[in-house]
Amino acid sequence: MNAHEYLSQIKDFDITITNLQDEIDALYKQASGLSSPAFGERVQTSTNGDSPQEKILLKLEKHILTYTNLKNRYLRLRKKIVDQIDNLDDWRYKRILYLTYIKGWHTAEIADEMNYVPETVRRMRAEAREMFQKKYLVTECYT
Repeated sequence: MNAHEYLSQIKDFDITITNLQDEIDALYKQASGLSSPAFGERVQTSTNGDSPQEKILLKLEKHILTYTNLKNRYLRLRKKIVDQIDNLDDWRYKRILYLTYIKGWHTAEIADEMNYVPETVRRMRAEAREMFQKKYLVTECYT
């Protein structure tokens, strides 16, 4: 795994966690819609535990557990990567990697922030990744 792939894990985790949160929200809505039948309606109960509401609640419970585990892994990885970036020697490399991989900024935004032209940011980001790779010999993957 190269430095770019390693550092990009934060974004990948972020997307996965956001998608899972959307699914959890949808399941909450489904569960609350099933829990209150309309007035006068009879609800058939299931004897084998396979009612629609039970299925939704079991799926919701599984998703919440997965979300919690992913979020904890994400937070540990994010802290580790931020600490590694902070331990680089060149403040410009630190700033470019932080804005790119932690904040998710695009090249033009970083160039404006640092008063560089975009090509300089691209060149320096490549140098920063190379420095990061050499310093940490990235071999880990959390995904």
